[in-house]
Amino acid sequence: MQPPYQPLRENISSYLNSLLLRHQGSERHYQDFAAACSELPKAVDFFQELAAYRRKLANELSTYLSENNLGSHTLSRQSRTYLAGQSSQMGKAMETTNLPQLSSLTYENENALIHYFTEVMGKEGLPEDIEKLFAKQLEKVREMVIKADRFQRVN
Repeated sequence: MQPPYQPLRENISSYLNSLLLRHQGSERHYQDFAAACSELPKAVDFFQELAAYRRKLANELSTYLSENNLGSHTLSRQSRTYLAGQSSQMGKAMETTNLPQLSSLTYENENALIHYFTEVMGKEGLPEDIEKLFAKQLEKVREMVIKADRFQRVN
């Protein structure tokens, strides 16, 4: 009997690094959103909260990568955030402090992360510790999608 499929170490490292880069990219975008909304204290608080949550998730992944001697990878299309593909809309929304547009972009960005998690967690043979780490992060992302949805609805 053949052992169950185990993803190559490089693939696991790639998944983790792509996720790490998505968290780091989103953190930067949310900090930019907060700066663009400096006249709107509730918006600043919301975007700073998002940046902090993404920083926390990135730190968890960075620690895991370091503790397990999994190398880093360069930025790839897979590791780009939804927001990275929306730079024109994002720039216009920040320039004009278009809070409804920034809220919508935020919601879509967080939803895109759920889709990425779902895709990766569907891979056969992921080690149990990575499945647990992803499940924990996915739970937090889902909480933030709900917050982003609420924020979008009131702005």
